[in-house]
Formats: sequence, C-alpha cells, structure tokens
Amino acid sequence: MKKGQGATEYLIILAIVIVIALIVIGVLGGIPGIGGNAQQQASESYWSTAEVGVLDYYNTVSGDYLETSVKNNQEDTLVIDSVTIGTVVNTTNFSLSPGAEVSVGVAQACESTGDSFAYDVTIVYYNLDAGNTKFTFAGTQELSGECSE
Repeated sequence: MKKGQGATEYLIILAIVIVIALIVIGVLGGIPGIGGNAQQQASESYWSTAEVGVLDYYNTVSGDYLETSVKNNQEDTLVIDSVTIGTVVNTTNFSLSPGAEVSVGVAQACESTGDSFAYDVTIVYYNLDAGNTKFTFAGTQELSGECSE
C-alpha cells in the first residue's frame, strides 16, 4: 500500500521549495513586474522617518520636475537652508516647527513614464532650539521611485 509514498513526499517537498524560492526572488525584484516596488517602498520608509523627512515625492516626465514634501521629524524648530536632490540644489530658506512639512521642488530630468530614478539627498538646516546650530543630513539611502506623467 505504500509503494509511491517516498516519491510523493519528495515531489511535495520539491514543490514547497520552488514556491518559497519564487516568493523570495519576487520580493527581491529578480522577476520584472514582481516585487519591483521593493526598492521604492524601502526608500519611502527610510525617508519618511529620517531626522528631516522627505514625503510624497514624485518625478514627472512632462515637467522634468521632482516634487516632494520636507517634514521636520525632530522636536525642535528647524530652518531648512538647502535641499539637494541629485545634483540640483533648492536654496529656499523656510522654517519648520516640529511635525510641520512644506513642499519643495527641484528640476530633475525624467526620460519616460515608468523609468526608475534614484537620487542622493542632502539637507542642510539650522536647529533654532539648539543655539542656531548648523547641521547637514546626508541620507544613507537614495530617494528612489518611478517617473510619472
């Protein structure tokens, strides 16, 4: 009665291993169209919780413009001196109370809809509550996403 039991168990275990391998490859972005947003999701997560957060960013093909919001994630009032995304600097000074955010845009070329982008971000700011001390925050992760229309 148990002639095919070993072969059946082997096939079931092999099928489980293949399914797990496909899930891991998909999450890591190894198969186009599956898990491709993993890098963007990691970037959004990192930048939303950074000491000076970068939120709701998108890069448009029609205007070659990256629009984003900068948020103060600290308990002190900050004056943002400059925001550098890629090689483009926005030097508009603005004050941010704790938890406040403001829109910032920089010119960034975006070739076509669906193309991915990744930019280094550096934010220079003054902490008013710490004696107007100047800080430079250079993110350890790129700001990445996909070009929209």
